[in-house]
Amino acid sequence: MQTSARRDSDMMLTLSQAAEAVGISRSGLLKAIKRGHVSAVRDDVRGQWMIDPAELFRAYPRQSAPEADPSPTEAVLAERVQALERLVASLEDDRRDLRRRLDDESAERRRLTVLLTHQSEPPEEQRTSLLDRLFRRG
Repeated sequence: MQTSARRDSDMMLTLSQAAEAVGISRSGLLKAIKRGHVSAVRDDVRGQWMIDPAELFRAYPRQSAPEADPSPTEAVLAERVQALERLVASLEDDRRDLRRRLDDESAERRRLTVLLTHQSEPPEEQRTSLLDRLFRRG
C-alpha cells in the first residue's frame, strides 16, 4: 500500500506547481481550496497542499505555456513601415505618370477625331467647256 500512496503523491501537484499551471497566484488557489472550489489534501510529511491535476483542471482551465514572443521588435516594425512608405510613394509616382500618359493619349485621340470628322470634301471638278479649255479660262 505504501507504493500506491507514493505513486499517487508523485502525480499530485504542490500548491506552487498548481498555481503556475493555471496561471493564478498561490494565495488565490489557497483561497479556492479553503472555499471548497478545488479539492486538495495536506501532505503530512512535507506539510504542503497536494492537488490532483484532474481536480485542478476541472476548476481552472489549463494555462498554455507562454510561447516565445513572435512579435517583431520596434526596429523591425519601423523598417517595415519605411519600406511600405517607399512602396506607396513609388506607386503614387507610377499612378501620376500613367494618368498623365492617359490624358495625353486622350487629347491626341480627340485631336485626330476632330481632323477626321471635319475633313472637307474635295472640291468638285467643274466641267470646263471646250471653249474654256481652248482659251484657258478658269
